[in-house]
Amino acid sequence: MDISEGTEYWLNINSEAEAKGKVMTGDWEKTTKQHLEILKKLDIKPTDIVLDYGCGVGRLLVPIRENCKQIIGADISDKILSYAIKEVDGKTLFLSLKDETGKGLPLEYFDKAYSIIVLQHIEKHKAIRTLIRINNSLKIGGWMLIQFPNLNELREMYTLYMKNKYSFGSLEPRMEFYTRTELRYIFDMLKMNYTIEQIGTDYIVTAKKTKNIIPRDFFVGGHTWK
Repeated sequence: MDISEGTEYWLNINSEAEAKGKVMTGDWEKTTKQHLEILKKLDIKPTDIVLDYGCGVGRLLVPIRENCKQIIGADISDKILSYAIKEVDGKTLFLSLKDETGKGLPLEYFDKAYSIIVLQHIEKHKAIRTLIRINNSLKIGGWMLIQFPNLNELREMYTLYMKNKYSFGSLEPRMEFYTRTELRYIFDMLKMNYTIEQIGTDYIVTAKKTKNIIPRDFFVGGHTWK
């Protein structure tokens, strides 16, 4: 596995309680219900093969598996995956990722994919590579739903995070915040048909795949900001 700054935070897990604490703070049950409500936008069908990217201990894939043909939970932490495996049955498979950018995802395999409170912990340039790999793992016409923290709604949190980062060095976990303009740029470059919706303090992007993306075509070119 390629270990980069911030990745070790997710690899150093000693208990299931610690894993859950790192995956999400606050009211676990309430937040999970909110996220499941958001995932209804994907319109997951009984014939769908679904990717849960950054599945953690399986809080979302366990209920989602009841509505699809198959679900695959992908994560960079084998330890966290070991806790998820205890909660599931044969309809669920797991994929140990080689790094946080999605190395190891199959090509054109999934009908639907989602990632909730995951990409916010990945450096932006790596998050873009992650999105390219999630896109390429979808069948043509497949859909993804991705959550991003809204910088405009969380500016005070962003300011405090940046102050602490520069005062104390690297902070764990890493946090990234996005503007609507950034998301338009990213999903335009992915050539996806998409909508951006603000829900609470987050942006929710629902996007339909139109083609596979070669990373060099994304990072090299004259695309301008809208």
